[in-house]
Amino acid sequence: MPGKLEKIWFMLKKFKRDFTRKPLFYALAEEVHAPELGEYYFVMTEAELRAGVSQNFHFDAEGIPLIPTYIDVEERKLIYYPISIGQYGLAIFHTWLKSGAAADRQRFLAIADWFYENRISEERRGDFWLTDVPKPEYRIFDPWPSAFAQSRGISILLRGYQLTGEEKYLSAATNALKIFEVPAG
Repeated sequence: MPGKLEKIWFMLKKFKRDFTRKPLFYALAEEVHAPELGEYYFVMTEAELRAGVSQNFHFDAEGIPLIPTYIDVEERKLIYYPISIGQYGLAIFHTWLKSGAAADRQRFLAIADWFYENRISEERRGDFWLTDVPKPEYRIFDPWPSAFAQSRGISILLRGYQLTGEEKYLSAATNALKIFEVPAG
């Protein structure tokens, strides 16, 4: 586990970065009520994300983002973090909205496919994604679900369906809503 001084230094640098950047570092979408999905409500760009605004992104051979584990995780490595994968996927979608380029569309669909292929499906909870990195500060050591990852996965899958018409994306997005259902009574 990293030493206490290393963690303090990391947190001080993070505080300085967070304190000195402009307050609203993502633009807000102008239109969020259109019948078709366009920009996500936070308009993230690939350039901002690659510059380290939120994470230190790396990429696998398929173009799927990986990020380093947290400073307080003993085993330091690159991980697939569904929240960050969704964040970068939405930035790619924004790139495609501007460019209309087939290559950008394919890069986005690679992210949609990642969410489709890496979902866990259960009868009771529907489709969801687990984050497989410990969060010692919350005493979480096993893979854990996240509402934030859930929302990013749903957003990506719905946009994948909109682009392709492939029912698999719509079905998985719909099934991913199940975990939010509260039984009546």
